[in-house]
Amino acid sequence: MPTLLVVVFWLGAAAAFATATARVADWFVMTDELLYERLALSVDRLGTVVPHVHGERVANLNQLYPLILSIPFRHGQILHGLHEAHVMNAFVMTSAALPAYLLARRVTHHDWISLVAAFLTATVVWITLASFLLTEVAAYPAFVWALLAAQEPCRAVCPRPHRIPTSPGQRSGSPQNPHGQNGIPRHTTARMLICPYHP
Repeated sequence: MPTLLVVVFWLGAAAAFATATARVADWFVMTDELLYERLALSVDRLGTVVPHVHGERVANLNQLYPLILSIPFRHGQILHGLHEAHVMNAFVMTSAALPAYLLARRVTHHDWISLVAAFLTATVVWITLASFLLTEVAAYPAFVWALLAAQEPCRAVCPRPHRIPTSPGQRSGSPQNPHGQNGIPRHTTARMLICPYHP
């Protein structure tokens, strides 16, 4: 149920925010925005993910956003595509709330903390960047998804709840007993900081 609530919140927040971004009818950071528009058009027209501008291959490492941007610009109509792109931006950028919720839920095991994390992720001030055709729109949710993926291997090294040491001596050990009183290595404390709650 909390996960469904987060999805509903994301769609509602995105729809509400899209009413504002849809009003943007011009370029703000013209040089960068026009570049990503050209890259998006090349994806649709040339049918390749290799970045091109006016038919010429260019060196560009920020190709994730142009790939997404090619969807609203698939019709080839700039003004119509610009409007759809700003609407899409609201949904893409606020989607960071989903991995933020999952990450907080995995680490804390508290629904309300996870819901707060999702809410803050979708309402912070840099969400206003959705008003621009800039790579931050895709980079923001991609970064949070990457954090969620990076945390997954940490779960394997975290101690189970019944193995978590309880006393300072057990947690960090001592020169006489470097592995602690119950044989848990000193780096267990570091593990607990990375993933303090393990199901």
